[in-house]
Amino acid sequence: MSTSPLDLLELKMLIGQFLCPHDILACILVCRDWYRDYKPLLYRSICLDESTMKVLCRETLLQHAHLVRHLIFMEPMHFTLATVVPNIPDSLQGTLATPTVAAHTSTSATNIFPAIGSPRFYSVDATPTPACTNLLSLEITPSIMFRRQKHQEQIPKQKLITVGTEHYDMNEDDFWCLQSTDVCIQLISQNPNLRSLTESWDDMSSFHRVRFSNLLCRQPNGIVKMHLTKWEAEPEELNLLIENSPKLVYLRFSKLIVRR
Repeated sequence: MSTSPLDLLELKMLIGQFLCPHDILACILVCRDWYRDYKPLLYRSICLDESTMKVLCRETLLQHAHLVRHLIFMEPMHFTLATVVPNIPDSLQGTLATPTVAAHTSTSATNIFPAIGSPRFYSVDATPTPACTNLLSLEITPSIMFRRQKHQEQIPKQKLITVGTEHYDMNEDDFWCLQSTDVCIQLISQNPNLRSLTESWDDMSSFHRVRFSNLLCRQPNGIVKMHLTKWEAEPEELNLLIENSPKLVYLRFSKLIVRR
C-alpha cells in the first residue's frame, strides 16, 4: 500500500491547480505516473495566440479541448474557427459563400442576422460539433496587429489604415470574417458551466462589436461575471441580456451608450 500522500491522484490534482506551467512540466518529468496525471493540467488554461499555435497543432488542441477550463483568444477568428470547434477548415482561404442569410443555419442565434446585416460567409459544410465544453472562463481579446503582420500580402495596402475603424466594409473586407463572432457565441452556448466572460470586440471593428452584442443578448447562459467592451444598446436589449443571464451578479461595460 502506498504511504506517500503524493501518490493520491486527488491530492496531486489539487496541488496541480496552483502550479504554473513550468512547474507542471517539471512534475511530468518525474515518472510515468506523474506524466499521466499532470499532463492534462497543461491544458487547463490556454491562451490562443500566435506563439501557442506554433507549438500546438489543431489536432492536439481538439484532442484536449475538453480539459480546457480557462480560454483566452488573443488572435481572432482564424484560430477560433480552426482550433476549438471541429469540422471547420484549417484555412479560411477557400471560396466565399454567396452573401445570403438563408444559407447559414448553424445555430439558432443566427435567426437575427437580418437585423444585423447580410455579410459574406466562408463556406462551412458541416455544423460544428462540441469539443471545448467545460469552460469556466472565456476571454476574447482580438488583435488587428496579427492580421496586419501575418496576412499583409492578402490585405490591400490602401485598406490597412482603415482596418478596425468605422471605415470597415463588411461586404468587401472579407479577411476579417464576421462569422467569427458566431463561433464565440456557439462556445458560450455549448458551455453551460461558463461563469466568466470578457470581450473586447470593439478593438476589431464596430461591426464585430454590434454583431456580437446582438447575439449575446439573445443567448441563454449561466454566466456570473461579464466584462464587456463598448456597447450601444437600447433598454430593451439590455433587459434581454439580463433575462437571458439569470445567474449574472457582476456586469461591467468599458463604455455604455443607451439609445433612446
